[in-house]
Amino acid sequence: MTTGLIAALLAVTLTPTSTEVVIEKGACPTVRFAADELTNYLGRVLGAAVPLVHEPTDGKASVILGDSAWSRATGLDAANAGLDCFYTKAEGNRLYICGKDDPRFDLPAYVAKGGSYASLMYNERATVHGVYAFLETYAGVRFYWPDEELGVVTPRTERIEIPDGCVKTAPKCTIR
Repeated sequence: MTTGLIAALLAVTLTPTSTEVVIEKGACPTVRFAADELTNYLGRVLGAAVPLVHEPTDGKASVILGDSAWSRATGLDAANAGLDCFYTKAEGNRLYICGKDDPRFDLPAYVAKGGSYASLMYNERATVHGVYAFLETYAGVRFYWPDEELGVVTPRTERIEIPDGCVKTAPKCTIR
């Protein structure tokens, strides 16, 4: 594993002043839900609001969510990734988190009506899985149970570094 200055050069670095979350205009409800979750928790971890924008800004570290023209331009093929599979790819000053998401399923409305996230089986929402995995792996957020006050631990940090590279994550079982 590379350390020190070389590692800093080979990483996307998220800081309170340099980070934004990007989704395409007209993104499906599941990707919008993922963006809301990411901006919420990332803002808590970094100690500053993280803006949600519709295209990357030069000079910013952009976390680009969902299957988009930007992710496809890097070679990511979320449409054929498989049920609940997602990609996490860090390249330059951009981090891509994307997977196959059902454009007809309104995850925010389902959750708002009291639907259990855990009870969903076949509504594809891989980008949301990718966001939660990112928050746990790189930001140190822990989701113990669905209670914001007692069930979620959100640490504070000045910076989050994600090493360059691409990882495809797939569930061990597609039916759970």
